[in-house]
Amino acid sequence: MRKIIRAFLVSWTLVNVACSVVVAESKYPVKFGALLALTGDVAMQNRAFRDGIELAVAKINSGGGLSGRPIVVIFEDTRLNPKEANSAGKKLISVDHVDAAINATVIEAKGAGYDFVKAKIPSVTLWDASEDIQRIGNYVFSIGLWTPSSGETASKFASQALGARSAVILNTQDEWSVGASEHFTSLFQSKGGQILRTFTFNPDEKDFRATLAIVKTLKPEVIYAPVTLNFVPLFKQFHALKFDIPIITSDIIAQAHISSEPDIFEGTYQTQVAVPDSAAAKQMAADYQKHFGRECDQIQYVAWGYDAVNLLARALVIGGNNSEKVRDALASTKDFVGASGVTTFNERGAAPKVAKMFQIRNNKIIAVPGEI
Repeated sequence: MRKIIRAFLVSWTLVNVACSVVVAESKYPVKFGALLALTGDVAMQNRAFRDGIELAVAKINSGGGLSGRPIVVIFEDTRLNPKEANSAGKKLISVDHVDAAINATVIEAKGAGYDFVKAKIPSVTLWDASEDIQRIGNYVFSIGLWTPSSGETASKFASQALGARSAVILNTQDEWSVGASEHFTSLFQSKGGQILRTFTFNPDEKDFRATLAIVKTLKPEVIYAPVTLNFVPLFKQFHALKFDIPIITSDIIAQAHISSEPDIFEGTYQTQVAVPDSAAAKQMAADYQKHFGRECDQIQYVAWGYDAVNLLARALVIGGNNSEKVRDALASTKDFVGASGVTTFNERGAAPKVAKMFQIRNNKIIAVPGEI
């Protein structure tokens, strides 16, 4: 009898241990890494990315997580620096052991993407989509603005709407800025336009007065300035020198920049994705208000972060612990209705958005009427 009781107790203990292991595994968090530029010139947009990520995670976790497992996010500040992105990516892989990752831009994607591919960790890039990102590997996906579209839309607007036949380009020495400039140049020249000169700034350059003095003497009919760093000092100096030449930049100016520096951007044209106004975007904005207690004033950027989490979460539920299945689930995404729009990945992992023309008027970012 004692042997029977002892055997029963041993069996019962083993069952309890096994059940405890299952429960523990079900509660073990799913880890996301997020490489964002949370300080510097583009911190406003990147903090909006962070808000979108946090909002989506809060909603998923309040509903029970991913198959009972909560999501946690490890945020790393890259300062929009490829070396910082590379170091942070290695940490997320080897120290934090993340299951998936989110990159803010092509800078983070190229800085850490090759390591993510090697480790078979799927990642989604928010702000950009480009050939450069597609070439990194089949674990890297992107849902942002198609880089060629930025330059080409600006070029069409300059030549067709503004009637410009000469241009000066001001850019920053980084892949996105130089790439957008190249697409502008190619199309502008093909339409008979002339690039008078291209000035490429160092990432830490803040005094542009000597360059702008030269630009004035060149008398271009338009200035294309897809700068990524120190653009606030640049536009302050444009304003101080009383430039009356049309200026086109990229989707770098946020409403918060305009509010903090009124008037210096007035009249500037900007290529960017149209702000989403769908039912999904409105619901996200309402949830944002409830969660953070403030209005969602950067809907596009919040939406990109929000959608990236939901895309990765969906793929992780489908693929489970098999990284290849998770990647395949992402790659097969078709007609996913998110806050930023409808996402369908092409065969190279991009779901690119097309740029539209906007202008800063009366300290507001306003869509330019008509299609270019």
